[in-house]
Amino acid sequence: MRKSSLSDRPVRFHLVTSSLLALTAHSILLLIAPTEASHSLNSAKDRSMTFTKLYRKRLAIVALILICFILSFVNSLFKHISDDLLENISINFQKHSGFNPRTITHGLFTYIQSRSTLSIPEDALHTASLLANGSGINFHWDDWVDLSPGNAYLDRARKAHPDGVCDPGLSKFAQVNPYFMESYNTKVNRGMANLYCVKDIPKRVLVSTDTGYFEVPVAGKKRLGQESFTSAVTKKALVDLIYSTPQLDPQHKEAADVKFIKYAPSQKFVNISPQDFVFDLDNEILSLKEALAAKSILSEDKAHLKFLEASNLIVDLADRFFKYPWIYTDVVAGRSHHTSFPFFRRYISSKERQSVIQHMVRAWFKFSETSGVNTWVNYGSLLGWVYNGVNLPWDTDVDIQIPIKQLDQLSKRFNNTLITENPKDGNAKYLFEVSPTYTRQGNGRNFIDARFIEVNTGLYIDISVLAHTNDQPPESLMASMNKDERLQSIPVHCKNWNWHLLDEILPIRHTFFEDSSVYIPHNILSILLRKYGLDSFTTKLLFNGHHYDQNLLLWIPDKEDSRDCVIDTEAGMGVNALSNDCKSNWIKDEYKIVFGAADYHRRFDSNIDTPAPYDLRQVPELPLTRKDPHDYFEDIIEKRVSSTDWYSG
Repeated sequence: MRKSSLSDRPVRFHLVTSSLLALTAHSILLLIAPTEASHSLNSAKDRSMTFTKLYRKRLAIVALILICFILSFVNSLFKHISDDLLENISINFQKHSGFNPRTITHGLFTYIQSRSTLSIPEDALHTASLLANGSGINFHWDDWVDLSPGNAYLDRARKAHPDGVCDPGLSKFAQVNPYFMESYNTKVNRGMANLYCVKDIPKRVLVSTDTGYFEVPVAGKKRLGQESFTSAVTKKALVDLIYSTPQLDPQHKEAADVKFIKYAPSQKFVNISPQDFVFDLDNEILSLKEALAAKSILSEDKAHLKFLEASNLIVDLADRFFKYPWIYTDVVAGRSHHTSFPFFRRYISSKERQSVIQHMVRAWFKFSETSGVNTWVNYGSLLGWVYNGVNLPWDTDVDIQIPIKQLDQLSKRFNNTLITENPKDGNAKYLFEVSPTYTRQGNGRNFIDARFIEVNTGLYIDISVLAHTNDQPPESLMASMNKDERLQSIPVHCKNWNWHLLDEILPIRHTFFEDSSVYIPHNILSILLRKYGLDSFTTKLLFNGHHYDQNLLLWIPDKEDSRDCVIDTEAGMGVNALSNDCKSNWIKDEYKIVFGAADYHRRFDSNIDTPAPYDLRQVPELPLTRKDPHDYFEDIIEKRVSSTDWYSG
């Protein structure tokens, strides 16, 4: 049984605000309601005295409570929570939860070994048998995600039904959609209960290695509990297990349920067929029905036909598919706004968020490239790339685009797939989830077509389709074109009515972003000019409490003193070139983290629309420079480090 977490409570003023809201309402009812004594007063004089002495006193108390509530509420909206405090909360969270994300990954590799070799040690065979469920594995979110913030609700369920079955009361609590006026604690508890009871389990797990994925099907839902596996799994032990896991032996009778998918290499340029931006839902359904009638349809296509038919029925009526943990005390600060319900568990620091994003970018582009689809960075993420090859430090997500027909193919093959991070890089696990409303514009409530969700934090990559439709593009999109050019152009748009011309998108080209190989549109300048204006990326060096240091190629918070932080030319231009006079530990740490990406950007993409020539075979992918959050907090808890730097070098 897991220990109850001390960090599953919100910051103090959020608790105060939530409590005062209920207290205020209760106090008003008690104080205004007449007492039994007041009903016994018969004379007008007595009633007048009662109002003067009793009700005025009570109204004064009510007013005081209201003032306290208002002040607390305003404070919660605008008060900044320091990163130091948030990191301390995260450390306590990990320290007291007792959850080890490596445990289930270790069990999974052991299962793969049992399917890969003709012989396996007896203890490993026992571990593999726990996960085995016919032609696949057992899965329960409680084994894969730290649900300890919901222990007050879940411990009773675990004790009553160790296999993960929920009683009707807990299921009912879990099935209520989160709404705006719920408190922090209620929202977190409901999310944890939703994962435990309601959330669909993945259809498969892709297990990342150095060279590719092991694809493992999920056959059923069953909780195993971390106590069933080896609990004290170290990073070294897990990495050693990876290297000892052989390639699949096709002669092994049980190897059929596990497949190996080799990573696809990146390309310098990729041209995409314009047909991939056209998707007619009715025609797609008709084509699949004809194949069904002719008995020439695959089981995968048959399932996809049902999916498309359901989509056709709900796309004009559906509510928002991807839910947010909106918390009324967090409206302005927005610490919970760019996370995905039900995976939200706590507020996280800027450093932790940036680490998750860096690791997530690499995982997404390896997955999409290997899956045979073309995706690229755009919007705010592209704006960050223009400066120094990384996401803007205050940006809370990553914006990705994909042709609509390619998302349809990716959905058919991999919707509801969990991808584990290579244990050498970190402990993340990512859920690829597609909204059933991607098929056409719909009712305007679903702008996002798919998400790549980091399940430990709820942070995500937003994935939007681009489609060529019969909708009329805005005049500004083609204002500079003559008649012939307009006829030849192919306008495309996302569901949020951001328009592009295919000529400015294609061919997409390779670049480096957040230390990883990614793709970006062909013509950056025209896209950013139309979206943000010229000064947004040419002269704007002050934004959102940061200033951009063109010498360090770094966005620096205004609170950090950067006056003595300069490049020591005698030390060269390497990662350690920052002068010893620099007093800011934050700048020294962040400079090392960003240096590799910024250096590649300076060398290859200083002219944003005309990249310098380079051979992908000669330019290696950079190592991830931000520590994995679990490893970072574990090092601090175990006192393995003497600093709180996030640089992984």
